[in-house]
Parts: sequence; structure tokens; C-alpha cells
Amino acid sequence: MPDQRVVARDGLPVPGGTTQQCLSLIIWRALGPLKGRAQSVLDWAGMTGRGAGPCSVVAARHGVGIHAIYYRVGKVAEVGRRTPLPDHVAQQATAPSGPGEDHRARSRQARLLGLPAPQALQRPHLPPDHHAIRESAIRMLAALGPLTGQMITDGLARSRRPRRHGPLTTQIVEQVLSTCDAIQSGADDRWVLTADIEPAWRDARLVAAAAASGRVDFSWTEIVHLLEQAGYSPTTARGPVRYGHPLIRRAGHRWMVLSVSTTTG
Repeated sequence: MPDQRVVARDGLPVPGGTTQQCLSLIIWRALGPLKGRAQSVLDWAGMTGRGAGPCSVVAARHGVGIHAIYYRVGKVAEVGRRTPLPDHVAQQATAPSGPGEDHRARSRQARLLGLPAPQALQRPHLPPDHHAIRESAIRMLAALGPLTGQMITDGLARSRRPRRHGPLTTQIVEQVLSTCDAIQSGADDRWVLTADIEPAWRDARLVAAAAASGRVDFSWTEIVHLLEQAGYSPTTARGPVRYGHPLIRRAGHRWMVLSVSTTTG
């Protein structure tokens, strides 16, 4: 949650004509270049060209824990709240998000500057039969970070809820995503969330357990053990959940758990 305390902006002003220019200087002022601390906060704020991903994904990318990212964000926000800002920068940072803008990144940048979050873009109404597709797609993006439309479609094709509404195509999935807090970004047009949504706790634990094993595929017994580590009961882990889980993929006689490393590159 952003800090709601009112603090006088009595620090040293920073030069810069845009929100990101001012914020970049504030981040470096607060953290310096040591151990990539500033770079990790720039990444968290969506200022490295790859969109603002979930905190867990940013932390994994920089080889630190989630709490380290939150600590660094807090240090920058403390400096940002005290830094005088030009009027046009404050107006730019708090203006409502428009089509194609990364709302999550803009909200995080405003937070670091001690400003209220901008208003999100109002999305078109989603037909009732597409709600399950939206929820499952957001679940995958929250757990894994940027994904192509085909990757999401493949994951949803294994998930039972969206499958009830007929065959899925990438066109349908991307049409649904266009009405959500997601945009396409990067050279391969991967979808990224623009709302600050953390992954479901079981999904985060499943991805973390698979990554900690150092393996890319698993036997039936091993995938059951991973699901139990993630918080599923033994009965559920041995049941059909592994066949319909959007983060689990069958690879011949083996099983794969999708992770940040298997969906990038």
C-alpha cells in the first residue's frame, strides 16, 4: 500500500522534463549503483522497456527476494515524497492512463514520487462467457510475467473452466485480453499486465518449487510432490488438477511446470 503520510517536499529538486527522467534521478539518488539496486527498482517501475511485471518476477530476474524489492521501493518512495517536482511532471504522472499505456507502471511511478495513482482506462464490457478466460489468462500472466498470445492459449486449453465455452483460439484470447488490464509489449508482442496483481499463492509456490529443483521436466510422482509443496492436498495433487492446471504441461511421459525461464528467451 502506498504511504499516505503528508510530507513536506523539502528535499533537493531534480532536473528533468518528464516523469521518467525525474524518477530515474530520484532512484539513483536514493539507491546508487551498488549491486544493481537502482536497476531493480527501474525494472519494477516499468522503466527498462519490458513493462512492469509482478514483483516476484522482477525479484527473480535480479536474483533477490520480494522483500528486498519492497525495501528498495520504500527507500525510493521516501526520497520521492520529499523531492520538489515541477507542476507539469506531477500532472503528467497523475493524468488518467490512455489506450496502450502500462497502467501498472504508471501507478508504480506515481507511488515512487509520492503522488496519487492515475485513473485506469475504462475497458469495454466483457461478455459473461469470457469471464473464465479472462481470469485464467490474468492468473498465468501474474505467475509468469510476459507471455505471447499462443502461450496463454496453450495454457488455457488445458484449464477446465475456459474449455467449457468451446474451442479456444489465440484470436479469442487476445480479444479478451484487450478488455483487461493488459497490453502487448516488446519485440514479440508479449502480453503484460498493467494492473498490480500478485500471483495466486499456490501458483507462486509451484513455480518456485519447480525452479528450486533445477529441473525442467518431472515424473508423475515428482509432479504430485511439487503440487503438494505448492499447498494442494494429497488427494487433489493426485487427481485431475495436474491435467487442467494452466502452469503444467504434458511432455510425452513427463511433465513440465512453466516458469519465467521456460517462457523467456
